[in-house]
Amino acid sequence: MIAAQQNPAEYKFPQGDPLETVAAKLGAEILLVAIDFDQILMTRIARSDAIGRLERREDIYNTRVLAALENLPVHTAPFVCQEIYVREMTVGMILDEDLRAPDGMLLVARDQEISYPLLVRIRNFCQKVPMTHKIRVRVARQEEMTLRDHEHAPAPS
Repeated sequence: MIAAQQNPAEYKFPQGDPLETVAAKLGAEILLVAIDFDQILMTRIARSDAIGRLERREDIYNTRVLAALENLPVHTAPFVCQEIYVREMTVGMILDEDLRAPDGMLLVARDQEISYPLLVRIRNFCQKVPMTHKIRVRVARQEEMTLRDHEHAPAPS
């Protein structure tokens, strides 16, 4: 399924049990739709518009899988948008717009998650070229952080 997820229609599944081949092909089609749907939703496109975008590409997606999206519950993104100064940026934030130098040069593209090495590079750049404007980022909602902390907390003994 994973090997075929980018183009299940053209992937050559190994010969074997026909039922397993059909299941693997359907699984690849589901993965393709799920990943593309999720990527569209992360750009803050409305659910119905995201489904519409996928439906217009019926040559790529399995129409039965797309139809299943209509009834699938979708939870809101676990992020909120904030405007911050670059000096306030922390690991795990996601850029909601391109990060540009004062002269307009693209430093980091939109939708990039801030990793520690990237944060260090941004801060090093800002020491040489001060950036005084705010940038829009997505940060995990507080309740999502609390839930994640509880999921990874050690069990009481």
